[in-house]
Amino acid sequence: MYPPGGPTGRQPEINLDDLIKQIKGAFSGVTGKFGRFGFGGILVFGALIIAAIYLGSGVYTINPGEQAVLRLFGAAQGNPITQEGLHWWWPSPVGKKNVVLTTETRRMELGFVSTAGGGTAAVPVESLMISGDTNIVDVQLLIQYNIKDVEAFLFKSVNPDTIILKGAVETAVRQVVGQRNIDDVLTT
Repeated sequence: MYPPGGPTGRQPEINLDDLIKQIKGAFSGVTGKFGRFGFGGILVFGALIIAAIYLGSGVYTINPGEQAVLRLFGAAQGNPITQEGLHWWWPSPVGKKNVVLTTETRRMELGFVSTAGGGTAAVPVESLMISGDTNIVDVQLLIQYNIKDVEAFLFKSVNPDTIILKGAVETAVRQVVGQRNIDDVLTT
């Protein structure tokens, strides 16, 4: 048989019985402050605070030149929101909002990429094309565009900024270059 406090004779650092008594005493003090509502009142109050924070996270702003498409369980709801100001929509995971700047002139580079220092670097895979008289020509383009239909931009294309637009432009340019001789491509 060991002496009180275990085989070493020392008292344990944490006495679980005292700890449980302290926790019960703390909760009885808290429930006493809330009067007849007790611990259930604290839970209801906490649930209301959490619900208010959750619902408050659904507030969003539409700035000038932006449009928002609202989704409820993944399905787009009605027309895009174009009114500027503060709005509310169901927070995630119930609802989602996609806010897009539509007045911005977007750009796509074909045959080159802009560098951080203000220069450019060629992308030969995109820029080198064969002309109609079997010469190789280096064609570089800068395409500028605006978004007219936000819902189609977001949901009716895979990746409109890169895959679709770049593929369509590159195909059209290669077709035109392939039908012309090198002099027409370089001059007109």
